Amino acid sequence: MDKLDKYFLDNSKNLTNKTIAVTGATGSLGYFVCYFLLLQKAKIILVGRNEEKLKTSIKDLNKSFPKASLEYIVCDFANFKDVKCLAEELENRKIDILFNNAGCFHLPIKITDEHDVTFVTNFLSPLYLTEYLCQKNETIDIVQTSSLSYKFSKLNFNDIETIHTKNKTKRYANSKRILTLSSLYLQTKFDNKIFLSHPGVSATGLFSSQKGEFSKFFNKIINPIIKILFMKPKKAALSIVMSIFNQYKKETILAPRGLFQIWGYPKQYKLNFTNFRKFEIKNTIDFIDNFIK
Repeated sequence: MDKLDKYFLDNSKNLTNKTIAVTGATGSLGYFVCYFLLLQKAKIILVGRNEEKLKTSIKDLNKSFPKASLEYIVCDFANFKDVKCLAEELENRKIDILFNNAGCFHLPIKITDEHDVTFVTNFLSPLYLTEYLCQKNETIDIVQTSSLSYKFSKLNFNDIETIHTKNKTKRYANSKRILTLSSLYLQTKFDNKIFLSHPGVSATGLFSSQKGEFSKFFNKIINPIIKILFMKPKKAALSIVMSIFNQYKKETILAPRGLFQIWGYPKQYKLNFTNFRKFEIKNTIDFIDNFIK
């Protein structure tokens, strides 16, 4: 048992008989969310778009937890038909907790279901899942994985998907900002516990050349530096998974306690509508209500 395992066990509780779905489960953060949940004996449904990677993740987790209850569902968060099927499947399975952890970063524009893939994956899909499951099950808990980048974006509702810019990072930050703001709104709409978290900065798989369309220079020079300077994915995952063990408070976010929330163990921070501009709040609420219709 390493120090992160000990920290988690000292600050969490037993999850026997709890069924928990984790999207983006084959990514480094999602994998360690599953790992920590298994330490407390939860039943896990891994959700991802690549069946072979899902099988590999289960095989790897079984090495540490040979008696674990592990299943998987194939779902591409960029494909809205997949997400609607996933919503019905998770409803039928009567899950207790959903970790909305799937995400993509630094991708070129690609229109799917009439929306850009980054916007669909990072915002519309988790929004739909949250809305659908909260309507069907008043006891389900939801954890939304945001990003530190939400602080550095400004929503433009004339270009809400940021498709008229070549800045891929801005497109990502935009999707995480509207996800964060919409989660605050959904907290007022439902009695369910809807947690907000972000993992700080970590060298996750989102920075790989295969997933993020980064240059060869970035992957040879910058990515190794990121791995040295910032948190390992296992520690970063704590700010996501610990959400469900903190006292639930609306208008808060669980994030690293270190400088600028970049790294460190989890800490609960206040976050409310005053952190956003009035026009962002109004237009986001209008967008959500029209989208749900």
